[in-house]
Order: sequence, then structure tokens, then C-alpha cells
Amino acid sequence: MFSRRSLLLSIAMISVYGCQKEVNVPSNQVTTLYGGRSAIDTVQLSNSVQVYRLSSPSFHVQLLAEYSMSAGPISIPEATAVKLRSILMDDTIYLWDVAKACGEPNYGIRFQFQRGQDNVDVLICFECDILGVYHNGQSVDYEDCDYGRAQLIAIAKELFPDDPAIQALQVTF
Repeated sequence: MFSRRSLLLSIAMISVYGCQKEVNVPSNQVTTLYGGRSAIDTVQLSNSVQVYRLSSPSFHVQLLAEYSMSAGPISIPEATAVKLRSILMDDTIYLWDVAKACGEPNYGIRFQFQRGQDNVDVLICFECDILGVYHNGQSVDYEDCDYGRAQLIAIAKELFPDDPAIQALQVTF
């Protein structure tokens, strides 16, 4: 038999833990791509998710501050942020250990995940399907994200409905 005290404690614990965001444990490869567990936590537990449109061209640089933005920040609705987190943490979207003939990524979209003072920015090049990760303004790594292309394009089109270049993006396979 439950005592009244243990019942109230159980209800309180369910209430507290039921309100937490669901956190999936990504693969070691995804954790490394993002620069470690702290960056993964920032993406998964972010209290603010925004998107920017980068000016073209936006070739890879080491410091995030060197990029020029042509639009944004635009706050991303929570339902879209949940989808985006799920896509980015899914190791099956990445082409691990594959090199492309792409000369250099030309990033078009920047997703920013913020948790307190910690920021993780994910830049996407839709020309060669490369994703670049920045943690607190510093380049961490990049990877081919071909298998996430369709989902990432759908989110980009939803967030930039009046951008002709984004709306013209096609799924290539």
C-alpha cells in the first residue's frame, strides 16, 4: 500500500520529469561531429532555436562571426525545432568516411541552437549537401548530410516561403 506521502512524491516526480524535453543519445560519430556532449545537450535542450539566411557566397570560414546574414534571425516554432533536432541527431543522414569532389561548401542556411550562454550553429550547403557545425562561434567539423536533404529542404522551404532560391531547391535522389 502506498502512503499518502509516497503517492504525492511519485506524482511530483512524474510532473517534473514529464515536463522535460526528450533527449535521445546520439551515436559517437554524431557526438564527435558536434564537438562533444556539451554541444549535443545544447542542441537537444535549447531554449531558443533560430534560423538565418546567409549571404551568397558563404564559403567555409573558421569563425562564425565572419559570415554575413541576408535574413533573420527567425524564431523556429517548437514543432519544427523538434523535427530539426531529430534529423540532425540521426546518424543515418550522414555519409561517414566519404569524400566529395565539392570544392568548398557554400552555406545558405544557418540554424542556431541556444541554451543559456552556449550556442551551436549548424550551417547547410544545399549545393553539395554538407553540414558545418560551430560551437560558440568556432568551427568544429563538417560532414556530408545527403540522406537528410529532403527533410532539411522541407524545413528550409517552410521557414523561408518567400525566398526564390530556397523554394527552387529540389531533392536530387
